[in-house]
Amino acid sequence: MQEDRLMVLQMLADGRLTVEEADTLLRSLEETAAHADAAGAGPARRADSAADRHEPGARLRVLLQQMLDEANAALDRALRSVEERLAELERREPYRQIRQLADSLDRVAAREAVREARAAAKEAVREARAAAKEAVEEALEEVEEKVADAIETAKEAVADAIEAA
Repeated sequence: MQEDRLMVLQMLADGRLTVEEADTLLRSLEETAAHADAAGAGPARRADSAADRHEPGARLRVLLQQMLDEANAALDRALRSVEERLAELERREPYRQIRQLADSLDRVAAREAVREARAAAKEAVREARAAAKEAVEEALEEVEEKVADAIETAKEAVADAIEAA
């Protein structure tokens, strides 16, 4: 009997039983103990008394198992409720912070793309200037060669004209 009482009190301390449930169990234990004590003295009565002592423990175990089953069912219901609420919150406001972070990253990526485009444009301008300078230099060399050839041809024509005259 004492062990059963301690078990009920421990379950109450652990929060597995309410005060009302613990009170009901303790009263049940007291009633069965009183019933066992009220049994007469005699060998037959003592055997009944021993059987009665085992019966309250069995009843207590059944009662405790029922309470544990009810507590487990209540815990399952609470867990399902929390999961449903969490799913509802995710549907209602799906990953708001993630979206904000993605937007921020998009802005950073856009800024970086603009920087890269500017750098590429500057490089393209440098290359275009270098190519234009090279083309102008080549054209000048070609013109100089043609002018030199024309001068040489003109000199020869003048020399031929002087000789012929």
